[in-house]
Amino acid sequence: MNCSYQRIVFVFGLIWLAFAAGNSMAQIARDPRPFAPGVLKVFPPIIDARDSFTVPMPVPGLDARPYDTNFAPRAFTVFGQTQEVVFFRDVWHLEFATLGLRQIELAYRYPDGEVRTRHFWYLPYRIRDVGRSVSYREVLDESAVAKTRKEIQIDEEPEAGGSRIDRFYPDFQLSGWVFDERGERQVVHYRDQYLPDVAREIQKLEDPNRRLHDKFEMLDQSVPRVDSDSDEGLWGVAIWENVDPNIDFCSVKIFGLTNAYRMDRTVGGDVVIRRKVLQLNFYRPGDSVRQTRDKVQYGVPLVVSPAEQIEVCRRYFLPGPRINAYWYDAKHGNEIPLAEIDAEVSLDDFSSPALAELNSGRLPEHLAAALVVVGVHPVDGSVKTVVPNGMWQIDADKVGESVKIDLKFQPQFWEQKGKGIRFIRTIDYLWVYQ
Repeated sequence: MNCSYQRIVFVFGLIWLAFAAGNSMAQIARDPRPFAPGVLKVFPPIIDARDSFTVPMPVPGLDARPYDTNFAPRAFTVFGQTQEVVFFRDVWHLEFATLGLRQIELAYRYPDGEVRTRHFWYLPYRIRDVGRSVSYREVLDESAVAKTRKEIQIDEEPEAGGSRIDRFYPDFQLSGWVFDERGERQVVHYRDQYLPDVAREIQKLEDPNRRLHDKFEMLDQSVPRVDSDSDEGLWGVAIWENVDPNIDFCSVKIFGLTNAYRMDRTVGGDVVIRRKVLQLNFYRPGDSVRQTRDKVQYGVPLVVSPAEQIEVCRRYFLPGPRINAYWYDAKHGNEIPLAEIDAEVSLDDFSSPALAELNSGRLPEHLAAALVVVGVHPVDGSVKTVVPNGMWQIDADKVGESVKIDLKFQPQFWEQKGKGIRFIRTIDYLWVYQ
């Protein structure tokens, strides 16, 4: 009797284990929860033709000296052929999406037996390859640059119909403003951390059926190529600990979404490469008390006051207007970008010493130096105002050829409007080069 009872218990035990295993597998196989409209914010790839080529510049590392020839133009010499080289490259771009910047508190028992609460900020995100790429040949087919330039292909052309990216290397930087001991604002920066146990707890909170890869797990994952908006993509989470609880204005910069960059030469001849980075802006109305109840809002606060508009520009490091230099290539009908120089517009009174000098017929020294770096030597006293505070023209020598260079004052994200600011494009997110 006792043996029969044990057999019955054993059989029922097997049945229960099979049921539990099946139920567990059913849970694992469940699809992730769908999102309500607007919850997942998607930032589609934005490829600018300008991302695929540099401005004409001397070949880095080559010390070519100018000299006069007897039987050929200077442009045919080594110096002439290496001073206005355009570096081309193929560009790929990934799609980024996020659920927003959030907070979580987790309790941990330490070796001394005390239970302590640790506070984390985190950003759940999705990466997808939607096939956005551009070949340098496509840019050449357009009239974005002069056909007479020496063309150097840096990257191989991507395969037809697809990009060449296979991995996403997560690199997130959280920056925010806090008040220091003197009551003045200062900026603090945090890099995302490798915290796998925290990532698992965040996954349980967000959706147990949607795998959130931590910082190092993401390195081993292939970025999926998707063909429709319903494709799930690859999910991960960026985590920060010990973030100052008094942060109010903050931004998250995401590196590695594209291989686009800008390459420039300094006055000293050094080559500077600035990567294209996605900057997401947030604000947090709250304090250090019960932090998780203070929701971090996506975007920037809506303000009407001119003083607050200027404050927004400062707190989110919005790039100011530039003075861009162009040479018009009459042979091919192209306007060739030569230099991009910060106009150094003051947010205190919107003044710019560079504009004042140009309007008075003088070329600022830093503008002249920036042109010399790209092989353009301005003629002294040749500044002509076309549109006050807007456009000027100068005479210059470019590899032995007399040319006219246009200087244009061009805003990027904002411009002055009365005593305040008018934003000319979205500032909830922006693509910057650094």
